[in-house]
Amino acid sequence: MRILVADKDRSVLALVSARLTARGYEVVEVTEKEDVLRYLDTEPVDLVLLATEVDRYGGTYLIDHIRKRPHLTTVPVIMMTEKDHLAELMV
Repeated sequence: MRILVADKDRSVLALVSARLTARGYEVVEVTEKEDVLRYLDTEPVDLVLLATEVDRYGGTYLIDHIRKRPHLTTVPVIMMTEKDHLAELMV
């Protein structure tokens, strides 16, 4: 299973990637929104783990663009956040 992990924080990417790789998953790390969309347009993935912020754009921006691509409509997207209050999570 190939998982694309996108976060602007490289330390978060390293931690998530290490945990998933140790469990046998193939992980692709991305820090820029353009790279997320470019990769998804050229390579198949089974899951996208997306930070609420990737570079200066919010994760919901990327979800909107991912869902507009017909070949990605069935790919699950999970949002990751460091926020711990519900009010902070509302977009």
